[in-house]
Amino acid sequence: MKLTVGKNMALLVLAALLGLALLTGLEQYLMERVYDGANFGNVNAVPSLKVLGDLRRAFQECSTQAGRLDYDADKAERLKVENKVLAARDAVSNAIRAYETNGCAGGSCFADETDKAWLDTEKPVWQRYQAGLEQVLQASAGQGAARAHQMLLTLDPISDQMLETIDKHIDYNIVIAKKFSDEAVVTKRNAIALTLVICGLMLVAIAAIGYWTSRSILGQLGGEPSEAAEIAARLAEGDLSSDIRVRAGDDSSLMARIKSLIESLEQLANRAYAIGKGDLSQEIRLASDKDRLGIAINEMIRMLRAARDEDDRRNWLKDGYGQVSAALTGDLTTEQLADAAIGLIGRYLDAGRGVFYLYRDAEQRLDLIGSYMYTERNNLGASFALGEGAVGQVARSPSSWR
Repeated sequence: MKLTVGKNMALLVLAALLGLALLTGLEQYLMERVYDGANFGNVNAVPSLKVLGDLRRAFQECSTQAGRLDYDADKAERLKVENKVLAARDAVSNAIRAYETNGCAGGSCFADETDKAWLDTEKPVWQRYQAGLEQVLQASAGQGAARAHQMLLTLDPISDQMLETIDKHIDYNIVIAKKFSDEAVVTKRNAIALTLVICGLMLVAIAAIGYWTSRSILGQLGGEPSEAAEIAARLAEGDLSSDIRVRAGDDSSLMARIKSLIESLEQLANRAYAIGKGDLSQEIRLASDKDRLGIAINEMIRMLRAARDEDDRRNWLKDGYGQVSAALTGDLTTEQLADAAIGLIGRYLDAGRGVFYLYRDAEQRLDLIGSYMYTERNNLGASFALGEGAVGQVARSPSSWR
């Protein structure tokens, strides 16, 4: 399919727009990924570590204050310790609940299923610790410090397990934060590389389409547009001196057609000059069967030839009589008159040869008395009877004289 200049330019613009749209969409997608990876620390990692830190501090406070319940003290002091234990216990429960529901930017702090599994591991340990702590509180209030001390000793392994689990949970969140940070760096690097690749491909595509478009336009023009416009302007002024150079084999471009037009006009101009000087010997070579100007000039040449021939004929009728009279004037014999007459007529008609026979009615015979560029051979053809040979037949049939 042959594309027009407008379609070529539209294709170039469309390729550029598609490339920009693709690049913009890809940039948006990659920026979202980089942002999500980089922002993970703000929306999850840091809040998760803060909640887990609060959980650890609250549990340590609860464990520390619970250890003071086995000391003998007055009732008022023991009540203060119990209140601190209860407050720390509530803080631990609140931290676990926040991690599970709204502790990280108003949402859950779970980074993945493993993160959720760590919390699921901490919750039953904390429930066992709460059950034992409740017994310690009851023993401390009713049975004395000794009983509470014995029960606190049973909570120590649970406390150690809880702290160890929280520490491992914190370590896992640190690993997750570093993983997302590393992924953000990789995503950024990949985004830059992919963007450069897309930009390169887009530039190559636009350059290829632009090169193809320019080649197509120049191929249709056969040269630079400014040069074609200048030649067309000079041609409009009647100047046929433009020297147009086209590629070998180029016969369809605008410049090739203009060159052909200039050559045709130059031929017409030369023939017009020749016609003006009276040269009607050659006709113009037609560019095609639709060459109206060439057909008209050739018709004019033929009409001028016919007019000239008619003038020559009329001039001969007028001047030939005088030439014949002059040629036949003088003291000449019959044979000399015949030779002069047939010679003058033969030269006028551009005849190859001519003969003049005298018909003798009494003898019914034709005798050769004059000739033009004709040689007798042993009196052969010097005399013919009426009806004898071609000459005798012509004499017998006057209608064949024409």
